[in-house]
Amino acid sequence: MPVKPENAGDELDELFDYQPNLSSESDLSEDDATYKSPASGSRSKIKKASTRILDLGTILKAPRATQYSTRTIYTMVKDDIVDLEPEYQRGVVWTADKQSAVIESIMRHYYVPPVLLSVQNQESTEDELTYVCIDGKQRISSICAFLDNKIPVREPSTSRRFWYKEDLIAGKTPALNAAQRRKFDNEQLTVVEFEGLSDEVERDMFSRVQMGVTLSPAEKLGAHLGPWPDFIRQMVKRFIDPTPSLVHDDEGKSMLIVNRGRDYLFTAQMALLIMNHKIENFVPSASAIDTFLKQHAKDEPSRPLRLTLQRTLERYVALANYPRYGKCIKPETKLNRTGRAMSKPLSPAEFVYIAFLIFKFPNASVSQLYELVQGLKADVRSQFKDVLMNTNIASVMRRYINTAKLTPDAEGSSGQNGTSQHKRNRAALAVDSDENDDLPLSARRRTSNGLDVNPNVGLFRSVGDSPNRNPLTNFSPAPARR
Repeated sequence: MPVKPENAGDELDELFDYQPNLSSESDLSEDDATYKSPASGSRSKIKKASTRILDLGTILKAPRATQYSTRTIYTMVKDDIVDLEPEYQRGVVWTADKQSAVIESIMRHYYVPPVLLSVQNQESTEDELTYVCIDGKQRISSICAFLDNKIPVREPSTSRRFWYKEDLIAGKTPALNAAQRRKFDNEQLTVVEFEGLSDEVERDMFSRVQMGVTLSPAEKLGAHLGPWPDFIRQMVKRFIDPTPSLVHDDEGKSMLIVNRGRDYLFTAQMALLIMNHKIENFVPSASAIDTFLKQHAKDEPSRPLRLTLQRTLERYVALANYPRYGKCIKPETKLNRTGRAMSKPLSPAEFVYIAFLIFKFPNASVSQLYELVQGLKADVRSQFKDVLMNTNIASVMRRYINTAKLTPDAEGSSGQNGTSQHKRNRAALAVDSDENDDLPLSARRRTSNGLDVNPNVGLFRSVGDSPNRNPLTNFSPAPARR
């Protein structure tokens, strides 16, 4: 069901803690009621002893605490025995100074919190044990960076930088001597190993551990569980994680920064925009998504919505990686005030609303989509210096998308100018219908404007052109979870 738009402030990217106004006795929690003053003239009742027994639900198998040397942990990561990248984990967010500080703490035997690992099920007894890192990624990443000579450790008294190994060509000097390197290699870290954890329990444990850590709004969204969050993660794996994808070109270069859970946030925003396409003032803020995921924790996304989002993202990926027209998605090179060339990627709001534009024009050719995207960017950037995800900017982009018209196809095929907006949107509105649900996806793709939508050659091919390499069939598969 559609989400009601929120009457929040302009800046809707932040999640806010809700502080209820306890204006009546019914608003008080059971604990609050204990401290509520009794009404005048009433007698306090003496409670009877309860026979209830604490029910803890499922109890996990007791963990095993052990110690590993820094060199052992480094080797386990390099050999893919320890997975530092489960779906719920954050990226490497520590600065180089903070990473150096934890290296110093290890060397000086200061307290370093234990690393939490989940032992993964083995297919056979002969297989080597593998682990998923639930907590401790930043510490482990710091150790790996130091041993790879990417960060130094600072001398406490002088703040002079010392590297793990001397590299005169790279200017990495002074460095630890051989004895100091051996000593660091053998420094012990406490590791707590859990066995038999499901994915859901791992995420729950990660959320509990991170309660005292400042998470971004996007990272908080990633902690949700259920069919909807699982669907969003599937779309991220298919359309954002591989190379090429929505955010990586053929060479693996980033077209947009999606760390700290932004890939999950952006995909969820696209999904909810499409689902709520009939609500003109709906803004897919992080808070709106958080509310939706809480209210629909056990609901399954409808099959039409799944297919519509998939079709939209397929066309989005193909456009982004199209040799001639993909530049409308890629970062632009601009000169700053000093004349230095700077790379300017799409803003998150533009990135999300371009997906909505593609959804609204399901039969547009690649050249027509290029013109539409360029027009959207020019329109919103002419009115706002910073294109943020707020109500004002969202309304401007929505208005452009609703009033935009297709230009003649630059590739020479017949245009759609004589076609009503109602007919153009008929395919897009499949999200509201179960019609064609049982047909394979390839059978439902429509060919118009001279486009060849054969998935084996590409979503976009103009009349007379040779087929371009299809980015959709050349994805590098997402790494299998260990």
